[in-house]
Amino acid sequence: MSDTDLGLAVGLAVVVLGALALLHARLLAVGFDRLSAPSVGVRALVVDLALLGLIALALLVAVQGLGNLLVVAVFVAPASAARLVARRMGPMMAASCLVAVIAGVGGLYLSYYAGTAAGASIAAMLVASYLLAGLGRGVVARA
Repeated sequence: MSDTDLGLAVGLAVVVLGALALLHARLLAVGFDRLSAPSVGVRALVVDLALLGLIALALLVAVQGLGNLLVVAVFVAPASAARLVARRMGPMMAASCLVAVIAGVGGLYLSYYAGTAAGASIAAMLVASYLLAGLGRGVVARA
């Protein structure tokens, strides 16, 4: 990764966090009850376009720095793992970020010590986090 890639990633993070702060309630309204969202003053099309724009920006920046395989893993695995362990949106978002950071750092350490490719190691850690969350959920459900 170059300094430009890191700068773009930081800029994207600032934009996404700002957009989430502004759109959080609207995203929840549209995400959980699209048909009733207009009754509370939320236009679903505007929220959909904002979300798609944020995803497009994230993909554009991420593919340059991470590559296709890792982008798919980073977009899907943390959210999927968080969905298994959290029921409310706030904790789910926090858990997703935590999973992504831990898997990223763990994947880099794995790559360094095992001599494997960094992207593949991070993707493996992300998949492992999903599997652990699934196993943990199964153990808790049986208790």
